[in-house]
Formats: sequence, structure tokens, C-alpha cells
Amino acid sequence: MKTTLRYLSLNAQATWHRQVEEQLKHLHGLTAITSAEVVLEHQPEGKPAFRVQVRLEVPGPGMHTK
Repeated sequence: MKTTLRYLSLNAQATWHRQVEEQLKHLHGLTAITSAEVVLEHQPEGKPAFRVQVRLEVPGPGMHTK
């Protein structure tokens, strides 16, 4: 599985990277995942102040959900 992790308005932290990897490993145990793109974002003026966005690529027909 190819994994891309980006940080927006945050400094990268090893603990965050490990947590993302652990969660993706768990999901990969449930279904095949070809690639994962993860964005961790801090929005100081927004609510909620933190946001995680994940895009998973799995084999098979395309599907999009929010």
C-alpha cells in the first residue's frame, strides 16, 4: 500500500504518523487498499480546529462517498 501523509498548518509529529499507519494497517486487514492519501489539518479559526481527510484507493469499480 502506498501512503501519502500531508500536514497543513501543523508540524509533522512522529506519533501522528504512527497513529495513521496503525489505523491504515487495521483497515488494510479488512479490505485490500492500493493507496491512501491522508491530510491532517489545523484550522485555528475553524470549528472543529482539527480536520483529518482520508482518500483510499481500493481495487474494483470506482465509488465516491463523503
